Amino acid sequence: MDVVYNHVFKYKTFPYDDLVPGYFYRHDHFNKMTDASYCGNDIETRNYMVRKLIVDSLKHWALHFQIDGFRFDLMGLMDMDTMHLIEKELKTINPSIMLYGEGWNMLTEVPARQRPNLGNQAMFPGFAQFNDFFRNTMKGELHGPELGFAMGNKHLMYKAMDAMVGSPTMFTSPNQSINYVECHDNLTFYDKMLLSCGFENPDFKICQDLANHLIAIAQGVPFYHAGQEFYRSKKGVENSYNSPDAINQIHWHVQEESVNKLKKLLKLRKKYSLYRQTSYNNSITISRENNVIIYKLENKKEILVHYIKNYFDLEKLPLMHGELIFPSQKALSEDSYIYVDQPGIYIVHIKK
Repeated sequence: MDVVYNHVFKYKTFPYDDLVPGYFYRHDHFNKMTDASYCGNDIETRNYMVRKLIVDSLKHWALHFQIDGFRFDLMGLMDMDTMHLIEKELKTINPSIMLYGEGWNMLTEVPARQRPNLGNQAMFPGFAQFNDFFRNTMKGELHGPELGFAMGNKHLMYKAMDAMVGSPTMFTSPNQSINYVECHDNLTFYDKMLLSCGFENPDFKICQDLANHLIAIAQGVPFYHAGQEFYRSKKGVENSYNSPDAINQIHWHVQEESVNKLKKLLKLRKKYSLYRQTSYNNSITISRENNVIIYKLENKKEILVHYIKNYFDLEKLPLMHGELIFPSQKALSEDSYIYVDQPGIYIVHIKK
């Protein structure tokens, strides 16, 4: 469930300020309501009854509606003590409840060390956070023409390698990383490719398959936007919260080959716990040979070798006495090698 506790739309028509004038909204040292939410009325989560309202409502949904996860809008607008109390109370109800949010560093009146954002992730490790580093690496910068790794940008290879192993330079645990390339706001991946290239290209589908598959095999929490698996476009509209059905309706293309491929890959993720590491350890290794990334997951029984390529040249990749269990695109197996000429991930399973 998506929860927005950080602001309201129009404070003058909301009852909070009528109950106790000035209490529910955050104010600066000039006694002016703060605007870090860009709505002019940030909620003062540090006030006792505001915090109580937030925690009590979350407990109500978890207890009476069995909501088993919460996504906190603009989480960085809240405060660390509130987040700690939320986690404590909700995990008493459901120890495996999922908590995550938008951890951007909002410039609020809350002291920097008390802001629940990416920079302070070690202080509240029970919450996962949208990984904009993963998004920008795979998709490209949001508002510019730059190509992302999934569109063939080889200059982003080392960043892509870091993102694939769970972004250890950013997080204490891979569990804190929400890996994604698109969500309800900002351009869909397909529309970002149109923006970057200026024209539509049949190869876009191959690039989007690569992005979708990278999310599925990366360490961390995979996150998919509805329709992403069949190349959804919103006709270039970036923030479509007030757009008509012509933009927001989903045309379901569930027979696309891409849907079946993603289903197969997600089944592999569920089958092998190696994809769901809770710490950064020696069972995960990543390297590069020429322009191919080699991402290995290993335990006492088996090795999963992932060949990741983001370009169209023909490559000859060794099977190493293993079996090809997933190709993003067509692959030819012959004489202990696989031959691939399209971007994608190619997974080889090796029994020990």
